[in-house]
Amino acid sequence: MRADILLEKLCCLKRSRALFKYGLTFVELLVILSCILFIMAFFMPALRNKPDSPTRVICSNNVRQLLIGYTLYGGENNNNLPLQPDTYTLNEMSKETLEALMSCIGYDLKEFRANNQGDLPPQQIFYCPTNILQKRHMANFWNASDDYRALGYFFIIDSKNGRDKIKGSGDKIWLKTLNIKNSAEKELIIDMLICDKINYKPPKYPNGNFTKCPSKILGFETSSHLKDEKGPSGGNIGFVDGHVEWRYFKDMDKRYGQNPVCWW
Repeated sequence: MRADILLEKLCCLKRSRALFKYGLTFVELLVILSCILFIMAFFMPALRNKPDSPTRVICSNNVRQLLIGYTLYGGENNNNLPLQPDTYTLNEMSKETLEALMSCIGYDLKEFRANNQGDLPPQQIFYCPTNILQKRHMANFWNASDDYRALGYFFIIDSKNGRDKIKGSGDKIWLKTLNIKNSAEKELIIDMLICDKINYKPPKYPNGNFTKCPSKILGFETSSHLKDEKGPSGGNIGFVDGHVEWRYFKDMDKRYGQNPVCWW
């Protein structure tokens, strides 16, 4: 072997041994750590934003369809919303309004009734898929009265005789029309998030019990998107401008009703 090649190999071997012996320099360590931190900063948001569960996506689509129904209804009625029956319950809707909304979304209830199709797909969109109790007893809610239907979402619409001012933080209002300022910030449809704060009190129940809420139809109801009996994980919010957002329960306040209490 040529002497110069042999000398070069010996030099490389010495450098490798020196690196192994003394390790990396401080500057080299800083460069490597910087690269690792950069990669973590790039990928961590994606790791934090977990994909939505199928039921949460279905719920969001339900709310979106109902928003479309109200938008089309308003388009046919000078942007006015149908005032709710004279009751404090936010999930009650008159039969007339219900059928008008379903017609706007594209369903013909008369045709369905004529064909005796039973539990119909359009009925499903008025109930959050995470609320198993309500889904199980849907027919009882759907046929609660000749004049109105008890549904699975809350509608932030004023009643015929007016409602009390909405409590809690934020500029929350009862809606009468779609023609309002800051429509992207005004809630129209929300998940049914309710609790019993009278019979279930702190410290065991900081916010009340979300699995056993008084109900004139079933005796008790449950909240949607339950994490446990002390609270839901959050809920879908449908806004006047037509978009839907997920809101975590920690960002909600108790807003309306004595027992059960409504949250959004």
